[in-house]
Amino acid sequence: MRKTLCLSLLLALVFGICLAPPALADSSTMTATKFVRVAGTDSRLFYADYTLAANSAGAYSQTTHATDIVNGIVLKVRTAPGAGAYSPTDAYDITLTDDVGLDIMGGALANRSATAVEWETPLASDGSSLVEAPVQGPLHINIASNSTPAATVTLRLYILRP
Repeated sequence: MRKTLCLSLLLALVFGICLAPPALADSSTMTATKFVRVAGTDSRLFYADYTLAANSAGAYSQTTHATDIVNGIVLKVRTAPGAGAYSPTDAYDITLTDDVGLDIMGGALANRSATAVEWETPLASDGSSLVEAPVQGPLHINIASNSTPAATVTLRLYILRP
């Protein structure tokens, strides 16, 4: 009887471990400060800050939410990487895509520095010239080519609103 009980417990333990569902991957996070008027400038000039933190695998899965409607012209984008252990992999890439998947920055946010704050202006889709980037709807922030767990990146978008 005791052998049967021990064997039953051992089998239950083995099958319980083998059949246990895989742990869910942790997710990245995003915090936002949206549409703050830039003091001392045209009253239509605003900025929005988005800080993203990668998950334990270095991936970012957060984007702006459907309620974060950007209604205006994106004039400039500033990127600021985290510091020290929170610094992303050098030459990480960012795209800001609209509701049809177009990168409104035209590739200008590729190959970001892991240590320096950088500024960019929207480019034509072929990267040849500066353009205005009108947006009416949500923007999706996509960060790729990072392998540093919990790395943070802050984007500040300067937007001229109607």
